[in-house]
Amino acid sequence: MNQEAINLSAEAFSPEHASTYLRTVWGLTYAPTTLGKFRSIGGGPSFHRVGNNGPVIYTRRSLDNWVEQRIGTALSNVTQERALGKQPPPGRDLTDFAGSKHKHEAHN
Repeated sequence: MNQEAINLSAEAFSPEHASTYLRTVWGLTYAPTTLGKFRSIGGGPSFHRVGNNGPVIYTRRSLDNWVEQRIGTALSNVTQERALGKQPPPGRDLTDFAGSKHKHEAHN
């Protein structure tokens, strides 16, 4: 891909520039070919086609909305995460960090 600089405040992007925008602004790596696959099978950001067979464009708003839907609700602590029914990562029991549960108690 051409590494030309893009205007990140632009309102519309080609698939190549949309890929760069997602990586630069959100830290997410989606190749232009992946965005193309999403256009075929669904699950990607909404897009527009200029004319019947014209170029595909993504608006900044559609990219931002898509990312915000994928990353979910912003949380400030694990209590909120549990209230939403999310589980701690495998192998991690976060109650140990709160001191309310001790897995490795001494047995006499």
